[in-house]
Amino acid sequence: MKYYVLILSLVFAVALTASPAYFPLSSIAEGFYSTGCVSCLDGLAGMNILDDSAHNGEFINIRHYINSGALSNPSSDARFDHYQVFGTPSFILNGKTRIDGGGSWIADGSEYLNAYKNYRFGDSPLKMNLSSWSAATGQLSGTIEMISPTFNITNQKKYYVLVENDVTTEASHIVRDMAFETISLSGLGNVNNFSHTFTINPGWNQNNLWVAVFVQMDDDTILQSVSSLPLPAYNLRAAMDWEPRVVVTGNSTFTSNPFWVFNLGNAEDYTMQIVVDSAPANWFFNYCDEEGYCFPGSVALPIYLPANSTKALHLNVITGASGIAQVRFQFNSPNLGTYDIPFRLLTDDVSVSDPSVSPAALKLGAAWPNPFSSELNLSLESTKDLPLATLEIYNLKGQKVDSISRNSIQSGTTVLSWIPSAQLPSGVYFMKLQGSEAKPLKVLLVK
Repeated sequence: MKYYVLILSLVFAVALTASPAYFPLSSIAEGFYSTGCVSCLDGLAGMNILDDSAHNGEFINIRHYINSGALSNPSSDARFDHYQVFGTPSFILNGKTRIDGGGSWIADGSEYLNAYKNYRFGDSPLKMNLSSWSAATGQLSGTIEMISPTFNITNQKKYYVLVENDVTTEASHIVRDMAFETISLSGLGNVNNFSHTFTINPGWNQNNLWVAVFVQMDDDTILQSVSSLPLPAYNLRAAMDWEPRVVVTGNSTFTSNPFWVFNLGNAEDYTMQIVVDSAPANWFFNYCDEEGYCFPGSVALPIYLPANSTKALHLNVITGASGIAQVRFQFNSPNLGTYDIPFRLLTDDVSVSDPSVSPAALKLGAAWPNPFSSELNLSLESTKDLPLATLEIYNLKGQKVDSISRNSIQSGTTVLSWIPSAQLPSGVYFMKLQGSEAKPLKVLLVK
């Protein structure tokens, strides 16, 4: 009981934030494909799995095709050039995170899902609204509002995208056309009004047409996205401008920065609580809201969230010992179901050798020279002696073209050499440790 009283005395002193200086990020993924690409089926399968994991307000999925007849167009060709995509499939999330190639680790969605986790509760300085869209006329309009009092946008790009679903059995979310305009926007509450008209090809199915709009910076970061796709009636979102994987001081108290909950759908009665998946026995959790009221973490308490409302919460922890905790702040309602916001906390005195926080014992290091013409050197970094390591090499189609095995791997750095077969063509290849979930290493063979 004394721990709970101590937490209460601390968190009431926390400075409260009146309103969020950001809005939940709606992520957008651009997929790059061609109809003659066998491994593109892996990319499409992985993209579909990611698409099913999030609703239209959280994640937008568009696809560019090159050298693919009626599925291709000059605006998609321009996006291939913009990102320097030379092989398909390729996946680019929010303009920044890129995953190339196919393979089982792509088809099962794991690579794409892991990439999306880093953005799911992300923040944006912009709030975008698509107020009108007509598939018959090709006209769209909407607004972009600056939520941040400090962020400035000067001469950046605002993209309009026309998309068609279900073009063929396998081809959906196909980009039909794109256009862009320059945008400058700064100052809290200032609004940019946008409108655009696409020319609608009579061969397109108007019932399957929709549009997306996004703002992209010169460094390719996509700040925010919006689409005309329908949103769920019950739409709870969370966002934070800090990393939800937190290092805390051992044997102490910790109060997080606020994370904000946005009810972007209908009004709803929820319960909220902290669910502890794993933590040392003498760790204690509670939370406080922006009004200064604090609540025990383990009790499911009722909360009513009106439509278009926001609420800030602070996570509070007493770490009675060194260790690691995996917790979820959980909302439940009859209409929405369960909405989890995961957090990972560890004390700063946890050894990096702890198996629950350290990476796999073996990982790929550098590859040199890259690009290479005849022989490639690769370093393996191991935290302990291992009896065997196998490196597998895949092409852009996700086909394994070679493998290298080495017995008696010693702790530290081991250098392997790969001399590709003379029959292998120039192009991108992926180096993957057998049994590893780590992202493959990309290399370029130039003959």
